[in-house]
Amino acid sequence: MKFKGIMAFVVGLCLLFSLIQYQSSAENDAKLEFSSVTANYFAGGPNFGTKLTNAYDGDPSTFANYAAYKAGDRYREGTYFLFDLGQVCDVSKITVIFANPVRTHNFELYTSVDGISYEKIFEFTDKEYGANGSEFNIVKNIQARYIKLMALGAYVNESRDLNENYHLAEVAVYGKVADVVTANRIEVADVVAKNFASGPNFGQVLDHLTDGNPTTSANYAPHKGDGQYKNDPHFLIDLGDLYELEKLALVMAHPSLGNKRIICFDIYISQDNENFEKVYSFFNKTSYGHDGYFNIPVEGVARYIKLSATAAFDNGTTLSDNYQVYEFAAYGTEYVEPATEPTTEPTTEPTPEPTAEPTTEPTTEPTIEPTSEPDNMITIVSGEMHGFSDNSPVEGTKIENAYDGNDATLVKVIGHVGGTGNHLGDNAYFTFDLGGVYELGGIRLNFGTTRAHFYKILVSVDGENYTEAKSHTSAYEKTGEYYIRNEELGGVKARFVRIVAYGTVASPGNQYYMLSEISVFGTEAADENPQTSDVFLLLPIMVVLSLSVGFFQEKEE
Repeated sequence: MKFKGIMAFVVGLCLLFSLIQYQSSAENDAKLEFSSVTANYFAGGPNFGTKLTNAYDGDPSTFANYAAYKAGDRYREGTYFLFDLGQVCDVSKITVIFANPVRTHNFELYTSVDGISYEKIFEFTDKEYGANGSEFNIVKNIQARYIKLMALGAYVNESRDLNENYHLAEVAVYGKVADVVTANRIEVADVVAKNFASGPNFGQVLDHLTDGNPTTSANYAPHKGDGQYKNDPHFLIDLGDLYELEKLALVMAHPSLGNKRIICFDIYISQDNENFEKVYSFFNKTSYGHDGYFNIPVEGVARYIKLSATAAFDNGTTLSDNYQVYEFAAYGTEYVEPATEPTTEPTTEPTPEPTAEPTTEPTTEPTIEPTSEPDNMITIVSGEMHGFSDNSPVEGTKIENAYDGNDATLVKVIGHVGGTGNHLGDNAYFTFDLGGVYELGGIRLNFGTTRAHFYKILVSVDGENYTEAKSHTSAYEKTGEYYIRNEELGGVKARFVRIVAYGTVASPGNQYYMLSEISVFGTEAADENPQTSDVFLLLPIMVVLSLSVGFFQEKEE
């Protein structure tokens, strides 16, 4: 026991030393210099005599003030500061400080090695600062050249009202120049444009699509059909060999520019240029939900990638004559065929003479109970809907499709007409019964990829009193799939889960709301009012029996 105690102490000491070493390495890394910094797609600035250099001059008492365009309760999508380190660095920490403590600043932080594929590494979306105030220290071991700070909004502390003025006091990045860059970007062997009416147009060239420069573009004119393009116009990208794909990146024009054109597309992959599999689809007339930079995780082996031009819409309504893509990139590693084991002929062993074994009684193996599924997914017993037009699904769909385990099926409903735009409000919702009270560990929602959906999640133990567990009622983070994790739910207990169909991002007047799948995860909640233990129920009986035995023994004596 003494030896085990000493070993545990030594292991704990080693872990503590490693943690201290990791933290000290982040603290001791040098502050990196920026080669350029830009403020992009703000309404105006710098304002009130401030300068952009104030945001990275090493003095948190100075700041840069910029005014942003408002869009509902957030800034217009794609409003950001871009910090360029000039070369790829091993980054250990990023510090962000905001001025004007009477306002709470919301932001997202993205990093990129090549300026094409950006990964989100941090976000702050609360409308009031926590205990750490307006200073954020993001400790990450990543490689990056570009740091993008997406300005989401600034909120007045008392009223929580959105204010157009954004006060950035300081951004500092710590680390060192990278010795080896691990971007895994694949060199494209060839690109062909097929089935377009004309192009490239306006002096642009096809090579711009894959030249690594997100400021140049390829522009083609497709054949226009009814609400989308016809004849399957597409770009066929040849990687030259088979690759294990990790992700794809696309750069489109910023959605606020010119006629606010939104580009729609499908992506297919193939090993042989004959059999293609669709891996991603985007179709929305009015919004990307971001600044036009798509970062798409993809798993699969492929040599050919087909980028299909399905549609492009000007000002959210008109099918455009022009289809313009700024950059396409694929990331992965060269595919290696799995090694096959050599086949060997089995050798024939001589058959030994059987020897008589002593007879032994068979032993009974203990029964092993099957273990539960590792993800603890809860079986939904039933579902119902309320507040929708006619209160029934349309186009042959049904409520059971939302919890059949199949993302390819859906329930499609029409919300009450008369709301503001596409916001249906709080009175149209789906309610799902879990059959018992569970401690929730996560909820997955899939709305498909045709448009962004707003929603609220309410939970209840008794089906009458509901509390809000999650609210997503803005258009900024647009995706088809959401996963609400345990830390957001706070270990809430519930039997009933209600999805409020708050609205969608679609053309005005289009009130369709589509839910492909809901999955709820968790563990059965412990009974908060347990019944008296069987042991305690047996105690009076045991006492009576004991007294009875003693009485009869005395009588016999």
